[in-house]
Amino acid sequence: MENIWYDRYYESDTSSILKRGKVFVLTGPRRTGKTALINKLISSNNGSIFSGTGDDMRLREILSSQYLQQIKSNLGAYDLVFIDEAQRIPEVGMGLKLLIDHSPEMVVIITGSSSFSLSKYTGEPLTGRQIIRKLILFQYWRFIINLVVCMFRKDWKI
Repeated sequence: MENIWYDRYYESDTSSILKRGKVFVLTGPRRTGKTALINKLISSNNGSIFSGTGDDMRLREILSSQYLQQIKSNLGAYDLVFIDEAQRIPEVGMGLKLLIDHSPEMVVIITGSSSFSLSKYTGEPLTGRQIIRKLILFQYWRFIINLVVCMFRKDWKI
């Protein structure tokens, strides 16, 4: 089967995604292409990249520890930090706050499929430090576009 890539809106808005000193939070339902989109965007980055997942127990321990020295020694040397499934990391917001406050030149991107869980852990600690976006199913947008196109056709009836 051939892999087909459909351009997404956020591909044209890289200035808000790759913003230094902020945490870019991308949420959305499972299987909407969050990870693939971010991987595509960061593949052209020339700096050092850390890419991890909230499924990794070691990464959960590092960010949940809230020990600045441990967070900086493991993640501080990277230009860009990408964490997928961040909702699985308890108190991820506080760990990212420490990281971004002490490495303001860093780009941090996190994704998660549970926006409620993710916002619970990132909301207060990352106030003023995060940019939140939601990725919805591509098919839904296609449906809306087709609906609008059909509405302007002369033979369209309710």
